[in-house]
Amino acid sequence: MEYFKTQEYHTRIDVYFDGEKYVFINAFHGIVAVARRQGLVDFSQDRNMAHASFEVEKSSTISRSTITRLIHKQESKYVSAVVNCEWNDVKCESLPYFVSVALEKRD
Repeated sequence: MEYFKTQEYHTRIDVYFDGEKYVFINAFHGIVAVARRQGLVDFSQDRNMAHASFEVEKSSTISRSTITRLIHKQESKYVSAVVNCEWNDVKCESLPYFVSVALEKRD
């Protein structure tokens, strides 16, 4: 799992990425967006450009540009990427989810 910090309007937003989804957590409102990867990443024929698609549930307390900026930055870390988002706006301040983390001992 990866962890990123960003902010919007001087409010901290913590972002967790587990390889399949980005979870955006606002310090005051809780979970404000979830971006789920749709399918596999496609690459151009010359392998220099990646195409990633996400289905994004977002609340009213985070902007589309903040979500898009962070996802694009992370998806372009190793190869240039084009990120497409399908938006699902939820008319509330936070989403009806909670985060559960399981801690397991390594052998």
